[in-house]
Amino acid sequence: MAIKAKVSTRTPCEVIITTEVERPDLEAAYERTYKRYQRWIELPGFRAGKAPRHMIEQKYTDQLKAATVEDLATAILRSVLKQNKLEPITSPRMTEEPEYPESGPLTFGVELEVSPAVELKDYSGMKLTKRKAAISDDDVEKTLKSILEQHATYEELTEERPAAFGDWVVVDYSGTVEEQEVLKRANAWVEISSESRVPVPGFAEELMGVKKGEVREFSMTAPADFFKSDVAGKQIAFSVTVSEVRERVIPELTDELVKTIDPSCTTQEELKEAIRKNQLQYRGAEEQRRLRDLAREQLVQMHPIPLPPSIVHGRVRRLLEEEVRRRMQQGQSEEQVKEQIEEIKKQMTQTAEMQVRAEYILDAIARKESVTVSEQDIMPQLQYYASAFRRDVASVRKMFEREGQLDLLRQTALENKALDIVLEQAEIKEE
Repeated sequence: MAIKAKVSTRTPCEVIITTEVERPDLEAAYERTYKRYQRWIELPGFRAGKAPRHMIEQKYTDQLKAATVEDLATAILRSVLKQNKLEPITSPRMTEEPEYPESGPLTFGVELEVSPAVELKDYSGMKLTKRKAAISDDDVEKTLKSILEQHATYEELTEERPAAFGDWVVVDYSGTVEEQEVLKRANAWVEISSESRVPVPGFAEELMGVKKGEVREFSMTAPADFFKSDVAGKQIAFSVTVSEVRERVIPELTDELVKTIDPSCTTQEELKEAIRKNQLQYRGAEEQRRLRDLAREQLVQMHPIPLPPSIVHGRVRRLLEEEVRRRMQQGQSEEQVKEQIEEIKKQMTQTAEMQVRAEYILDAIARKESVTVSEQDIMPQLQYYASAFRRDVASVRKMFEREGQLDLLRQTALENKALDIVLEQAEIKEE
């Protein structure tokens, strides 16, 4: 069957295919459809496959013609896509529902979005600058200080002094709205900090200067994103009783504490050297990520390919939801976010376009370089999430598999391997 098809574009990634099937080919297709279904059709007085043709067509002609058109449209679309090397990313949409014509040829049109064609430019010899990883004694001391802070204890005050910033207080509190109790906690530990948001922002600061046994009463407004929606934005009257005031005590570094911090070390100097090595490894990995980002940006600049609208719109929507949620978690009100929404959309659109464009380019590089992804390649990501979720790797993998997210991990691994190839061929100088 000769296919008469015309491929035109509304945009580089939005394709319209118009097709014409000559009458002889259409009738031949109808015959194939009839023979395929005829053997299964039963009519009163006849076994399956034995009913006369005129009786079958009298009852089922509309269904046979519809099946013929559907089969032809599917086969022709598949053939045209293959011949023109088009990769569809949306389901085809008929411009109008095709019908089996009483005479003449069958004509129909299909609209769909396709992946952009990526004509790779020479990405070898990309010029990048690598920052030298150096760890100073001050860097080691700062890390050591942070480690000691993690081993701090909280000792009850032996002197009669008011609570200061950095102290912790143990309190019983209740909160009421219009004389209705909405919050209540006993033996709650609260850090005297301006960054604390529990139970509401500013609560901890109100306890500045308290002493053991003191009762404080004050009112605060619940934020717009408060976990109890019926309380959000309302004034909460708090009554707080302080049972303890505790001071954060950072321990001195001893050889005994060294063994607790890192069992492979026995002295303070060994611990400092281990910290230095770990920081060098971390900064090396961080620099590798930065070089990947720089390479990705250069690849996007080199390849200004068009993008499928549906893919970009979907990515913008997801990024926008994540950014709005992040800003509200940081304390912005719903009204503040609404005022910024147009600027946020603009930023997220730019981000989405860069992300999607980079994915298509890196996918093309991976195909050119015959890159494959194995189970071992996604293991670092699984280990990262296992650590973050405090679960074993096997259960995290099952979770990703159950939610259909393993392909995203494979895509990330594929992109990283493609970027590693680009970096291997790049001209990298160290500053």
